[in-house]
Parts: sequence; C-alpha cells; structure tokens
Amino acid sequence: MNWMKKTVLLVAVFVLGVVSGSMIWTSSADNSGLVDPNQPGSVNDPLVTKSYVDEAVANKVQAEISKQIDSQLAAKQKELDAQIEQFKKQLDALLGQAGGMVVVELQPNQTLFADPGTSLIVRNGTTVAVSTDANGIPDVTGGKDLMDGTPVELNHMLLFPREGRGIKSTHNKTVFVMVTGGYKILNADGTLASTSGR
Repeated sequence: MNWMKKTVLLVAVFVLGVVSGSMIWTSSADNSGLVDPNQPGSVNDPLVTKSYVDEAVANKVQAEISKQIDSQLAAKQKELDAQIEQFKKQLDALLGQAGGMVVVELQPNQTLFADPGTSLIVRNGTTVAVSTDANGIPDVTGGKDLMDGTPVELNHMLLFPREGRGIKSTHNKTVFVMVTGGYKILNADGTLASTSGR
C-alpha cells in the first residue's frame, strides 16, 4: 500500500512539473518575441469579418475597373475624334473633286491657287487676284477680267481656266471662300498650308 501512495505522488509531481514548465515556456516565448506579434487575433493583426473583407475587395476591384474603363473611353474618344476629322477632310476633298462646293478658310497673307476648272466666291474680308502670267481671272458676276493685284469683290464668282492663278488674302482676319474644285493654299513664305486633297 505504501508503494501505491508513492506512485500516485510521483505521477502528481510529474504532471505538475510538465504543466508548470509549459506555462513558463509560453510566457518566456511571448516575452522573447518567439511568438509572431502579427499572428491573426493579435494587437497588430486584429481579426476581421468576412463581410468587411468582401466589401474592401469589391471596392478596390470596382475602383480599378472604373479607372480602366475611363482610360479606355478617353483613348477611344480621341481615336474617334481623329477619325471624324480625317473623314471631314476626305469628304471636303471628294466634294471638291466632284464639283461640290466647300468652305475654305484663308488666313492673313495666305494665297489660294485654284486648279484648272475651279470656281470660287469670296464671302468676307479683302483679297486680291493673283496671276503668274499676263492673263487675268474671269469675274463671271462682274463680267470682266481681274488682273494680278486687282481687288476681288465679295460674292462674285471667279472662274479659273488655267493653273497659276488664284487669290491672296489682304485681310487681318480669316477670310471664308466658297470653292468648287481643286486648290492649294500657300503661306506667305511659300510653304504649303493645305490642298483640296488633305
């Protein structure tokens, strides 16, 4: 019977030692930094609900999608604007080549040289006739020829039977000219500003 008491006492001391040692080790590990302070549930990494995470992820995804859509829409709008502008230029060129009338803007000191068979009407401002030879430009409305340097009257139709003839703006603002047929516009320094083809 005596040995049984000793055995029970020995087992109790052993269990008490194991529990005490485990508690001392855990406390020591916490103080020494062996336990990760960022583990879930700690002060640095509090637990969150699934709904919170779902909402945060959804908001981030939605913001990124909106940003990408806005960027793509802006790029497409820019591309569309460029295509529309190109189409308008091509349409003006086709109308001019097919005999349709287009409105051309002539800036100060620019010269419009008409292709053979072209006609035009100056709508505003002041312009003068330009001819590279001794012949003038038929003013159909006025029933006369306009020699080089002659002022062009507003709303008079001019016909250009040959190339090398046109009109030059002497106005300080934009001059609007209605043109039927081909043409090219030169700047004051002789460089090409535009043509009926572009």
